[in-house]
Amino acid sequence: MGLKDMEYLISPYLWDRDVIKGALEDINYPPVEGVDYTIHGHSFVQQPFKHHNRIYIDTGGVFTNNLTIAKIEREKVLTFSTGVGKWIPLN
Repeated sequence: MGLKDMEYLISPYLWDRDVIKGALEDINYPPVEGVDYTIHGHSFVQQPFKHHNRIYIDTGGVFTNNLTIAKIEREKVLTFSTGVGKWIPLN
């Protein structure tokens, strides 16, 4: 398999926004299998959120100056956004 074939296969997973759009509309997508968590950016959300084991943290820092980071401690996921100023657990 050549590089072009690999790019074709990987591209939807890097750039597709169907899952995040669906998660925001309460569509119940299954968790990503084989990993504890996946952390997503490049798709602006008003506030960080978790959908199963997907964690979305892009709060639009380039537009809003609200930068967000995530910290995972065992089974607990916390996010810190500069616009909020404190650690908040994600459910």
